[in-house]
Amino acid sequence: MSKAIARHPESYAAEARVFEEATEAIRSNKFKDVAARKMGAIKVIDAKSADGGKVSFWVKLGWTKVAFAAIQFGMFKGPEGAKKSDKEFVDFVSERVERMKQRGITHALLFHNSGFVVAMKIGDLTSAYSEQMKRFRVAPPCQYEVRHLPLTN
Repeated sequence: MSKAIARHPESYAAEARVFEEATEAIRSNKFKDVAARKMGAIKVIDAKSADGGKVSFWVKLGWTKVAFAAIQFGMFKGPEGAKKSDKEFVDFVSERVERMKQRGITHALLFHNSGFVVAMKIGDLTSAYSEQMKRFRVAPPCQYEVRHLPLTN
């Protein structure tokens, strides 16, 4: 689906609001010097942990009104995109993770406006997606269980 078709002004406003909520979630969990920024389309929150260590969260946002959402890393182009294998998807995630590491990203923050939050070290993200692909075998229409997890550093 084209971005022009999928995105509309309300969608961009919701994305901005949820990015601010994610930034506040980091700030309220004892991180200091919290600063949100963008690297092109990539959203990042930089902060210092309670022990003074620098962390940079690669923020993946979900802002739909439903209780489930796929927090995407990107869309495969063209009509063949939906036919990609789980391995191809996980390989794609792995490539993105490596690029984020090269940019100094230390953690991933998956944040959905329903209250779903997961934070993890960037190096654990590929295995988390791989495990998700194994455990949650679904056929369209996809509905994912939302689990509320506390944000810790």
